[in-house]
Amino acid sequence: MDSEKYREKKFKKSYFKKQQQNKDVEMKQPTILVREHAAESSEATPQQQSTSASNKTTTIIVKSRDVQEIRAVSPVVNQIKDVSSKPNSSSACSTQPIYQLAAKPPLPTTTSNEAPSQLQSPPLMLSPVKLLDECLQVCDGPLEYLMDQNDFLVVGVIGPQGCGKSFILSELAASPGIFRSEAPEIRAAGAHCSVGVDMYVTPARVIFLDTQPLFSASLMECMAGVNEKKFSTDASVAENSAEISDLHLIAFLLSVCHVVIYVDDWFLNLDVIRYIRDAEMLKLSTSSMFINDVVTEYFPTLVIVKNNAAADDFKKESRAKMEKLVQRCFQGSKLKIDSRCCYNYGKATLPEERQSSVFLLPFYTNKELNFCGHVSYENLITSLRQQIQSTPKQNITALPISERHWYHHACKVMENIKKGNLFMEYSRLLT
Repeated sequence: MDSEKYREKKFKKSYFKKQQQNKDVEMKQPTILVREHAAESSEATPQQQSTSASNKTTTIIVKSRDVQEIRAVSPVVNQIKDVSSKPNSSSACSTQPIYQLAAKPPLPTTTSNEAPSQLQSPPLMLSPVKLLDECLQVCDGPLEYLMDQNDFLVVGVIGPQGCGKSFILSELAASPGIFRSEAPEIRAAGAHCSVGVDMYVTPARVIFLDTQPLFSASLMECMAGVNEKKFSTDASVAENSAEISDLHLIAFLLSVCHVVIYVDDWFLNLDVIRYIRDAEMLKLSTSSMFINDVVTEYFPTLVIVKNNAAADDFKKESRAKMEKLVQRCFQGSKLKIDSRCCYNYGKATLPEERQSSVFLLPFYTNKELNFCGHVSYENLITSLRQQIQSTPKQNITALPISERHWYHHACKVMENIKKGNLFMEYSRLLT
């Protein structure tokens, strides 16, 4: 009896314990949130409802991040839309994670003045750089100051020693003293100041080339000092080498410049005129261009400047004599002689009065003097600057080139001049 009561009590205890465990399991089951369409759920069969109930998935509710956040957003599983609308589709249950990319931050708004320019200007030149050294070898320093644009003007200068080439070129560049001029002690010693070719580029994209002097005894002495073995036997060898070097320099300027200025303090030096005509003849093999299968030659504009002109040189009769001599010296030349020099300065030009091809510059002085038969030096140099900058430009090559392409063209021209057959034959005839 006691054993039956004990068994019954033990059975009830185990039964209530199992009931309590079942209740705890039911309490711990997750809550499944499923969105079902009302119309379709009412029309579904019991078998479909059991299938849809088995296909229910848990929904992970994640708070979306702000769009303006820059950091990346972790992938989230998107809830399947309309699960009950496609109960038989197996692909509706197996979904791929969708990655939400963060939006790019907005770019800072810039005005038209602050917008970066596609054509950035090179650094401003504070002093000239070497284009050709003392041995007439091309230097690579000027390349960083040149731009990839076609609107530029190249102006070169030639002349004997001490005639004021560097000073006039500095005045034309509107930067007094930018090219080194001869000091009184250098001029008294008979030494030269410029060596090779110096280049200076203005903000207006005008390229000025200052050259070493022609017929310079000090320059020839330096050449003899470099090549003692070559020039020790005969003095004529040094003279011939100096002449070939001058011809190389003039032919180089005639091939790469839009305007070539010939400066002299004594009207016309016949030796310089001969050098210009010879360089014009010898450069034919170095700068030929082919346009429509026709060989064409490039010839720059030549501007003749007489420096340190006296008051009598400004008279009409003196200028007429100079004009007649220039026409005789350059008869048959293909160089374009600039004959736009006019000294009326406000007066009406008579129909029979011709403009001069020689620009006169008086002796420069800082003192304020009275009228000496001509206008001031500042007005004359301003007129010369306007005349040069308004010179019609022609293409140096067959096609328009930029400043950087002009530099590479100058390198090729100098190489062809030194290796030209005409210059070698001319040098052989001199000896």
